[in-house]
Amino acid sequence: MKTALDAGAEGIVFPLVTTAETAADCVALTRYPPKGRRGWGPFVAHSRWGVNLFDYYAQRGGETVCVLLIGTRSAVDHIQEICKVEGRVSGSSFQGVAGASHLRGSRGQGEGL
Repeated sequence: MKTALDAGAEGIVFPLVTTAETAADCVALTRYPPKGRRGWGPFVAHSRWGVNLFDYYAQRGGETVCVLLIGTRSAVDHIQEICKVEGRVSGSSFQGVAGASHLRGSRGQGEGL
């Protein structure tokens, strides 16, 4: 994901997030220190966003999108904690109809959503 971000991707979608700890790790990979552990190297990204290389951190560094996808019973069991993780896109702990119904055993039927 570092390569994608350094090339100018607006963000990363992380699939199969099951715990708050995993969610926090995902966020950390999209944030520069001290808020995360993303390495510095946006030698292409700055041009995609039309900013000077040395202005990239100040202008774009905190705007990287971090979307968390859930799709397991474990994730549903931990959804309250996952949603408390700071730095993810608000409302981004998504689970599609197929995933939710699959967990209930109705395989894409969407009942009870």
